[in-house]
Amino acid sequence: MNTEIKQPILRNAQELAKQFPKTFEVPEWAELHNLAVGDFAKICCGQERFWVVIDRITPHDYEGIINNDLVYTDDHQLKDGDLVSFQATNVYSILKK
Repeated sequence: MNTEIKQPILRNAQELAKQFPKTFEVPEWAELHNLAVGDFAKICCGQERFWVVIDRITPHDYEGIINNDLVYTDDHQLKDGDLVSFQATNVYSILKK
């Protein structure tokens, strides 16, 4: 695992849900505020959505380890095992540990 925390430009899932309320669902705020270390969160950079395992929670953001192979690595320079920083508004989906 790479210990450098990457801060890619991530898509705002909450904004997409507002733009497309009939076809785009995101977790409820209560679910987002109950994220815990070890939970999986799906986030998006460019056109690629991917899972991260939450490793650390701060008052302002989350840090997680990318947990799947990525396709558009040339576009965003991210790969499986990278540590990334993200916010609750970037979360598309949640899998509890």
